Amino acid sequence: MEGYMNTKNNQRFRAMDVRLKATMLHLLQETPFESITVTKVCQVAGVNRSTFYLHYTDIDQMLASVEAELLERIEASVQAHPIDPHQAQIFPLVGDLFALMAENREICAALLGPHGDMAFLLQIEAILSRYSLQVLADAYPDRRADLDSGYSFCLSGCVGLIKNWLHAEEPAPPEVMAQRTYRLIHNAMRGLCPGVEE
Repeated sequence: MEGYMNTKNNQRFRAMDVRLKATMLHLLQETPFESITVTKVCQVAGVNRSTFYLHYTDIDQMLASVEAELLERIEASVQAHPIDPHQAQIFPLVGDLFALMAENREICAALLGPHGDMAFLLQIEAILSRYSLQVLADAYPDRRADLDSGYSFCLSGCVGLIKNWLHAEEPAPPEVMAQRTYRLIHNAMRGLCPGVEE
């Protein structure tokens, strides 16, 4: 047990961490977060409370850890595909994001589901706004109202599309969803923000 406790690089430690997080996310798809307790996670995971507390102080810290890991990867994908305001070809970014969501489907389905964390969605929106909307607004300052409207429309449509996809019994491949999402964004921005390159 001492070796288990002394390092987070320990294979057993990492395996248990994955198990605890998976249990919490499974519960989150069926139960409001406020109703998920350490006791419940431990019961479902088949571990004792002392094992849980070797990893996290409480459920809030566990959720924050899950969200931070995913947000870091989302931001890295966005940074890898910077928006050119005069030739904003965003399909590679959209493709990367759908591949990431497909890889982490259970996590995304839980966090963006009916019992998920709205703050998590707001953090994603902040990342996207910082690296896309703000770049376009700086390039087209006289079109800010049009850009805000177009961005809000695209964001709402994409969030709905993603939620539907995450909870579909037979979800389309991420490549197909990336194409659909790109067309939605491209056509919406062309219609709502004429003169701004999509």
